[in-house]
This record gives sequence, structure tokens and C-alpha cells, in this order.
Amino acid sequence: MADSSKKSNKSEKVDVSKKGVSKAKGAVKAGAEKNVRVSKKKPVPTIAAKSSIAAEEKPAVKAVNVSAAKKSVGNINKNKTTFLKPAQVKRRWFVLDASGKSLGRVAALAASMLRGKHRVDFTPNVDCGDSIIIINCRDVVLTGRKLEQKVRYHHSGWMGGLKGLKYSVIMKKCPQKAMMWAVQGMLPHNSLGAKMAKRLRAYAGEEHGHEAQSPQLYKF
Repeated sequence: MADSSKKSNKSEKVDVSKKGVSKAKGAVKAGAEKNVRVSKKKPVPTIAAKSSIAAEEKPAVKAVNVSAAKKSVGNINKNKTTFLKPAQVKRRWFVLDASGKSLGRVAALAASMLRGKHRVDFTPNVDCGDSIIIINCRDVVLTGRKLEQKVRYHHSGWMGGLKGLKYSVIMKKCPQKAMMWAVQGMLPHNSLGAKMAKRLRAYAGEEHGHEAQSPQLYKF
């Protein structure tokens, strides 16, 4: 009885091992079939092949003559920002007639032109403005009650050295100084503004004595 049970156990083990071998063979066959199916797919193109295909699909681009295009535009680049150097600045002379105009408006225009903001090639860190001559400062208008209320103060530096002058007195004695002070207050308060202020001339009447510079009358 014991021999027979041992034989049956051995036969069962052989059968189980045979089944495992058959399963393994089946899995190998299935993997091979999958590999064959994958190999039947279309090959993936490489990067070089893609670039060649794209080049074939693109239309041919015509060559452009850059020099001819620049000549047709007139050698003007509208998107170019120019930064002047002090040696490249070309100054002009302008005359501003202040008769019948407000003191502040004339001073604001003169300060803007002294800085060079009316120029196309304005550079903020360069003294690129023009020279300004202001005439008829005695005929300038102070709006409101500024003649009686506005006071120009200055101090001697000593105790009790504060002094003041009303603009009614200043406009009678030296109206050109009132214009100079107004323009200087609108310029940059640094060394650049000091250079700009040196190119300002103000006169109480019409005569200025700068005919040699051939100044142009600026209408505003």
C-alpha cells in the first residue's frame, strides 16, 4: 500500500511539471507573436527624416536684397532710439515774445526748450537744448492777485537776515529777473540744470543784441 501511494505522488508531480512546461511554452509563443505584430507596424521616422520632409513641404523663399530695401525706405529706421553725445549736439537760437502771455506759461515753454524736449533726438542725461531769448518781459501777465500776494524771499545767512520783495516791485524794477527765476525753478536742480540756465537770456524790452546768432522767432 505504501509503494502504491508513493507511485501516485510521483505521477502527480510529473503531471504538474509537464503542465508548467506547457504553460511556459505557450507564454513564449504568445510573446513571439506580439513581437511579430509590433514589427509589422510602420517604422518611426527619425529627426533627420522629419526635417527633410518638412523642407520638402515648405515653399521656396525668395531671396531679398537688403541694401535695396534700405534704399527704398530711405535708410530710416523708425524703431531706432537715438542717444546723443555732447559732441553731436547742434544748437539753435530761438526768440520768445512774452508780451501779453502768462509768466508761468512762458517760463514752462522756455524750460522745456532749454532741456531739448522739443527735439526728436532728446536725451535726458545730455545738455541737448537750444539757446532761448525772452523779450518783452515787462509786458508779461501775472494772473490773479500775484502782484500783491507773491513774495520773493532771500536770506543773508545771518540771524534776522530774511528779506522779501513783492512781485509788484520786482516787475517794475527788473522784470527780466522774475522771468529768470521762474525758468530756473523749472529746470533740473543739478549741474545739468546749471548749464542749461546759462543759455537763457531775458530782456525787459524788444532789443536783445543777439542778431549775430540769427535767432528764429518761436510762435506760441
